[in-house]
Amino acid sequence: MGEQPVESKPGIPPTDQLNGPPGPPSAPPSRPAQPKSYPKPPMVHTLSDSSMEDDIDMLDDADEDKDIYRTKTFLYVADLARKDHRHLSQKYNLYSWNLLTISVFYALPVIQLVITYQKMLNTTGNEDICYYNFFCAQPAGDLTAFNNVYSNIGYIMLGVLILILVYRRDYTHQKKVDAGDRYAIDYGIPKHFGLFYAIGIALVMEGVMSGCYHVCPNYSNFQFDTSFMYIIGGLGMLKLYQTRHPDINANAYAAYASLAIVIFVAVIGVVIAPIIVHDAYLVIVNLKFHR
Repeated sequence: MGEQPVESKPGIPPTDQLNGPPGPPSAPPSRPAQPKSYPKPPMVHTLSDSSMEDDIDMLDDADEDKDIYRTKTFLYVADLARKDHRHLSQKYNLYSWNLLTISVFYALPVIQLVITYQKMLNTTGNEDICYYNFFCAQPAGDLTAFNNVYSNIGYIMLGVLILILVYRRDYTHQKKVDAGDRYAIDYGIPKHFGLFYAIGIALVMEGVMSGCYHVCPNYSNFQFDTSFMYIIGGLGMLKLYQTRHPDINANAYAAYASLAIVIFVAVIGVVIAPIIVHDAYLVIVNLKFHR
């Protein structure tokens, strides 16, 4: 069979006429241009990324390294103390607790001794055991010089007053710290009250020991009246230094050991002839200033 002719609708040219004559073969389509490759930017961490702290320096050492901390625009005295405040407070509270222990062990034998002296005096009538100023002695009960014993109550009252004032100041400051008071935490001199408590206890014990000495004053028990005077002076110097240097002050054990050496030297001055101690002191002073 022959090829059937393609019928066209009236008014519409045949398809081969619409396409026109065949032209030259078209070139193959070109490939689209590839975009330039750039290095990938570093991955940005979000707040939820757990590896953020490993890649970014959070400057935590600024809270511990004092050389970095001192670069603050406004530097306060509290900024100079970089140790933990709670740890320092526990360290300074040892002064009062250790002094209480020392006081108990020191005072009990003293009280026993002076009571024995007083009983011996009342029994034997030998007033040479105790050196009284009989022109001003006012006896009361078994005490030959009650007025000299009673006069030391001023030390006890002042020590109790200091303990009350220090406790009130400590309690008020702690309430402000618990409330988040910025001025109580970050401003001013660091607040540590352990040495103040120790000074108050030392004043109370000075009154007790001085009263014990005046029950039967003599050359052998004169040290009872002066031991806590050395402690009060030493604690006062430590407190003055600790006010500006809370991080590097001496601990309680070293402080009381040093005061014990001072008291021991004073005892040697009582036991050995005072002239020998005085001459040794002059030799040491001369060697020191002639170096």
